[in-house]
Amino acid sequence: MQLVINSGVCPETDEKEWAKLILFAHTRGFLYVSPDAQTAVCAYRSESPELADSMPMEESGPHLHIAWAASASQDKTVLLRMLRSYLKQNKVEDICYNRRNSETDFKKLKVRNV
Repeated sequence: MQLVINSGVCPETDEKEWAKLILFAHTRGFLYVSPDAQTAVCAYRSESPELADSMPMEESGPHLHIAWAASASQDKTVLLRMLRSYLKQNKVEDICYNRRNSETDFKKLKVRNV
C-alpha cells in the first residue's frame, strides 16, 4: 500500500480508500506484484472495451483494463515483463488504460496474437 501511495498514483485518493481498493483487488485476483515487490499493478479483464468507474466482481472477457500501476524499481522494463507474463497466460484483444492521473486521456493498445 505504501508503494502505491508514495508513487503519486491518484493523489486525491486517501490512505483508507487505497487500503480498501488494494484489498478488493487482492481478494479478486486483480493485484499483481513483481518478484522484488517494487512494482504493483491492478489489472482485470472485462467484456467492455471502455474503462469503468469501478472494478468488477469477477473478471472475464477479452479487454484488459489496467486500473493503476506503481513502481519504485530502478528497472524500467519491469512493467513490460509483467505484462508479457500476463499475456502468456491470458488471451486478450486489447489493453485499456488512462494515462497517469488522468480520467480523460484514455488509451487502447491492440494486442497482436503471436
